[in-house]
Amino acid sequence: MSIKHFSTTKKSTLSIAAFVAVLLVLGVSEAVSVHAETVPTTKCVTTATKKTRDAAVAQMEKDIVPYKNSADSSGVIAYYKEELDIAWEAMEYPYCGFGAYGTTSAIKSYNKTISRARSKFLTDIKSKKVVAEKVIAPAVEKAPVKTEVKTEAKVEAKTLVAPSTKRTPIVRGLRRGQRSEQVRELQRRLVEHFKLTPESDYVTGYFGPLTQKYLIKYQIEKKVIKSEKEAGAGLVGPKTTATLNAE
Repeated sequence: MSIKHFSTTKKSTLSIAAFVAVLLVLGVSEAVSVHAETVPTTKCVTTATKKTRDAAVAQMEKDIVPYKNSADSSGVIAYYKEELDIAWEAMEYPYCGFGAYGTTSAIKSYNKTISRARSKFLTDIKSKKVVAEKVIAPAVEKAPVKTEVKTEAKVEAKTLVAPSTKRTPIVRGLRRGQRSEQVRELQRRLVEHFKLTPESDYVTGYFGPLTQKYLIKYQIEKKVIKSEKEAGAGLVGPKTTATLNAE
């Protein structure tokens, strides 16, 4: 074999090796790129929003301290905690759980939710506190039995009547991908309307494909839309909101 032929063969071998190396690098890059696209991350969880969450949790702990040992207040406290948890879950969800609305809108919505949750807690706990004081009050030695019976009757009446008269109205703008207490209320309405069981499988607070399916079924039944392909199918628009709240 001549020196010239050996040199040419060596160059060809090196060229092939270099080409294979380039293909491997491109393959790895493509794999990394595809993987990165399939695992989106939320832009709503930042140092600033974590501070907001910590402040909200600290405020909640401070608010509930006087009522922790009261059995009458347990439901109100649980609801307060649940609202904060659901609001933060939405922030952790890819794209903040609010689809095309963007991070700014999602953060504003989070701030409104924690503010509304605290306001509701303070309002509800006042009524619970008044009842608790009436139950404990009969320290007077005049007919303690009658006082206790009357108080219990009032407490029982409040417990039975309040839930039936209080119904959270549905707001417009709910759509697939959201996670909130409003979505949970929508799911409760659909479960009640279609008599779905078990309720826990449908009332999750997350607007997924199952919620969308029954919402479209409801819209067609109520003649809000004619088919699932029509604009507005699966979205809580003005007509759907009015129909839900009219029931």
